[in-house]
Amino acid sequence: MIKDIAIKDNKIILTMALPFLGILIRDYLVHSVQEAVMKLEAEIEVKLKEKCL
Repeated sequence: MIKDIAIKDNKIILTMALPFLGILIRDYLVHSVQEAVMKLEAEIEVKLKEKCL
């Protein structure tokens, strides 16, 4: 789940909340977000947080 998006200059900082940090598809999710943002020709930083239930 996308928790927060911040944009500063040409850098996008995106925070994703995952059910737990060791989730098997974590790398896939991060990579798919990075690919989509790279099409905008912007730098991206993805931060991960564990979602508290």
